Amino acid sequence: RVLYNSGGGKTWVLCGSNSPNPNGDWDSTWTYLMTCNAVKPSGLPVVENSSEDLASVIAGWNLDFPKDAPPVRYIRWKTLANWGNVTHITIGEMTFYGQVQQ
Repeated sequence: RVLYNSGGGKTWVLCGSNSPNPNGDWDSTWTYLMTCNAVKPSGLPVVENSSEDLASVIAGWNLDFPKDAPPVRYIRWKTLANWGNVTHITIGEMTFYGQVQQ
């Protein structure tokens, strides 16, 4: 059970770039976009989940980038905390929507 547990993301940072350094450094080619937090609706301890918690995960989270965020081609995720205090992160799916700036 990884629902609000184990490697499920709790707090993370999203950065963007149009020309990232191919060596993988977190250098000036990356621009901070936002910090995200997954909120457990019930507030129950990590090992306990309510039907509201399950419904929240099934529905997914919509995270809106700030309106002044620059358009970027590449997104980079940096995990700050996960629900299980483990050394990995579990991501099921990510979909990005947006508008192409003319």
